[in-house]
Amino acid sequence: MALEATFTQLVDRLTELKEAIGHLQFAVDARSPRVQHHVADRLEDRVIPDLRGLTDAAWTAAGDAHAAAADPAKAAALGRSLMTCQRSFSALVRTLSTDLLAYAPMGELIGVSQERDTEWQVWTDGVINAIDRCQQPVYDVEQALLQCWQELLERVGMTAVSVTATNIGQQIQVAEPQAPVVSNAT
Repeated sequence: MALEATFTQLVDRLTELKEAIGHLQFAVDARSPRVQHHVADRLEDRVIPDLRGLTDAAWTAAGDAHAAAADPAKAAALGRSLMTCQRSFSALVRTLSTDLLAYAPMGELIGVSQERDTEWQVWTDGVINAIDRCQQPVYDVEQALLQCWQELLERVGMTAVSVTATNIGQQIQVAEPQAPVVSNAT
């Protein structure tokens, strides 16, 4: 796949992830005023804004990389943008894993649903479904990033120049120092 097409695919996959995170935010924000709990507050105040910020940062960096991919002279900018995208995406995956998908936060979310009324159950089911909808886009972005790294490395490998100098058959000799001739002028 051509380098530009690979980065187009990355931007598209990140756009899908942004949409999935948007659905998650919608599900979290859909709680009624009666749904008050620290789990909901944590999701609304910290987790969702973190995920949105990291997704936006990755998407912006991918767009910068896509723009740089068109010009072979911008290989350094392309690499920096791809690295920024990778870092943002890795932080996003870490946030998803530790703040949503791990046993403790998921158990807490399910526990709230089981100990409260139907309104809570509807809210938590919506949030859990939205979390599930994020998993495939995360996988797709991961695959697109891998493809981008592969294409970038192939481009670098194609444009690399190797110069090897050899001195086969050539002899270099250093003359031995000669003693100065001193004449006696007497």
